[in-house]
Amino acid sequence: MLVCRRAFAVRLAGRAALMACIPVLALTATAAGLPVDSVVPMTLAQAAKDIEQTRGCRLTVSIRPLDNCLFGDVSGNHSMVLIGDSNASHWLPALDRAAKRHGWRLYFFANAACPIAQVPVYQIRFKRIYVECDIWRDSLVEKLSEIGPIDVLVIGRTWQYQDLIRDSQGRTMSPVKLEAAWRSGMTGFLARLSVPRPRVAVIRSQPNPGLDYTVCLGKNLATPSICDQARVQVAHPDGLLARAESRIPNLTLVDPTDAFYSAHLLTSVAKRNDQVPEPNSHDSDLFE
Repeated sequence: MLVCRRAFAVRLAGRAALMACIPVLALTATAAGLPVDSVVPMTLAQAAKDIEQTRGCRLTVSIRPLDNCLFGDVSGNHSMVLIGDSNASHWLPALDRAAKRHGWRLYFFANAACPIAQVPVYQIRFKRIYVECDIWRDSLVEKLSEIGPIDVLVIGRTWQYQDLIRDSQGRTMSPVKLEAAWRSGMTGFLARLSVPRPRVAVIRSQPNPGLDYTVCLGKNLATPSICDQARVQVAHPDGLLARAESRIPNLTLVDPTDAFYSAHLLTSVAKRNDQVPEPNSHDSDLFE
């Protein structure tokens, strides 16, 4: 079952158009040919391996976006673009299905561990500033200018940049300075987009449980409530980034938290539908 059930409309060119781009607000089960509240059987092992198919458009340590990253309805009349890091890619299946259903072209460009915000970030693997990310971001701006008019731009990103942003000297920053740097970096990137600028939405980070649910549920099938975690403990790990983004004019923040929770507990959706968030802050394809 798709976890998204509410419709969301925006004004485009003076008329209402379905924003088939924000998965937690726009998709319905019927969009995938499934009755509402249906259950799709999936083992925990299958869920752990159920990753999005990006056709090579989610890159790692790249300096240029690819050319053939068009999804959705390739002959559609509206254009939507999904960009960001690997967290952006786990929204691709939902957006692709919605774009096909509603006749939108969907372009997708992602680079792992590389934020859209123009800020220096520390690359843990390389143990240095991620300079390749800056080059890729510049080439992304070029690529977006080649697409033509973009109706909606969707940005996905991890909460972990709160620990990785550095100043111009490569040093960590205080929370106040970090928040200001993220706001400035996001604003700077958006200012580089072609005019007229698209409507912009940032999908906030999903809850960060700090455990692998496929393992936890696998060990506790008879008593899955052992894997429950209080919403207040793991929701909104990206608070600092979201505060900065909330102060950017004409940017919409989309919160997917309710898709993962009942009133208070994480894993209720997973236990009911045999679909679980993947470890390492990513979600399964079918969950989206």
